[in-house]
Amino acid sequence: MRQQVRIKRSSRRWRRRSGSIPAWPKPSARALALKPELEDEIQTASAAPPLRTQTAASGDTGSGGGDLVIAGLGGLAAVGAVVAVGGGGGSGGGSSGSDPESPPPDSKPPDPEPGPGPPEFDTSEYRAQEGLALVNAADAYVRGLTGKGIVLAIFDSGLDVTHPEFQGQIAPGGYDFVLDTPDMTDPNGHGTHVSGIAAARKDDVGMHGVAYDAKLLPIRLFSAGGSLAVSDAELANAIDYAVARGAVVLNNSWGSPTPVTTVTRAQIVASIPQESAAWGRAVANDAVVVFSTGNDAGHHPAVRPGLPYHFPEYEGLWQAVVAVELDRDGTSYANASGVAANWCQAAPGGGLTEGDPADY
Repeated sequence: MRQQVRIKRSSRRWRRRSGSIPAWPKPSARALALKPELEDEIQTASAAPPLRTQTAASGDTGSGGGDLVIAGLGGLAAVGAVVAVGGGGGSGGGSSGSDPESPPPDSKPPDPEPGPGPPEFDTSEYRAQEGLALVNAADAYVRGLTGKGIVLAIFDSGLDVTHPEFQGQIAPGGYDFVLDTPDMTDPNGHGTHVSGIAAARKDDVGMHGVAYDAKLLPIRLFSAGGSLAVSDAELANAIDYAVARGAVVLNNSWGSPTPVTTVTRAQIVASIPQESAAWGRAVANDAVVVFSTGNDAGHHPAVRPGLPYHFPEYEGLWQAVVAVELDRDGTSYANASGVAANWCQAAPGGGLTEGDPADY
């Protein structure tokens, strides 16, 4: 069944503020070997009930992979993708206790004092992208962590390849799986927004991306109206395609409102059999998979960012990313890390109700 997507954009623009937060630990070099029974489950789990999720717009329920939402988080997952490769960072939030339904704790460690980054990188272009100082990006750049040599696949609504911020930033091989063509456009704008925050060029104009030396591999999966416009098989093909084209980070700023704690591994495999197998192949090939935790103000992430809860062999190379405000407080909308605390990071979140992707 085709999965329905609705775009969620927050109602506010990012503010011109800055700060710093402690560094995140790097993920392990390689995930554990995939469990051999995964392929058997894909063949035998058809008797399990499908996932059922709530439609963001209407509250109706659906089946199959569920109703998915393009997360208007100001490139939240893209920030996490770069940090997962080795940039600066922060820490995940939310609960991590033994009770998967317990609410997150109210307390948090004291915030460090804000401070400027190294002067050679703390430029007006750097300051124009408010999230860079918050994730200590300049400190990462000093260590040579600029995204150089990294191909970053953006699974989204496409990319405006004519935008000046992406000239020289695009890897060969991007593909539109909606129209089945290598010709790339972005009729929605969300993919361009996320891509800009991830890897807009450093050219002393406007702002630059977190990983300004990375190359973007745009993978279009969504329609102009924000609906996921590919089947389970086509999405699996897109994942395999990106890995085959050299992508080592697969970024996903979209997801369903279904909490990962409300479904079983068998249900996941039965509902999205080919997609779930493809994520396993990506992890086996050492790709870092990044998902935003979701926009439903829950105690736990949605299914895809929370997959290691049911597939622990994915944990070393899986990154869930939860949104925080630019003052480092949690947002009103983001799902907490919850059961994903061991593989969750925090990054500044926000978005536009309207505007030009050049604003990012």
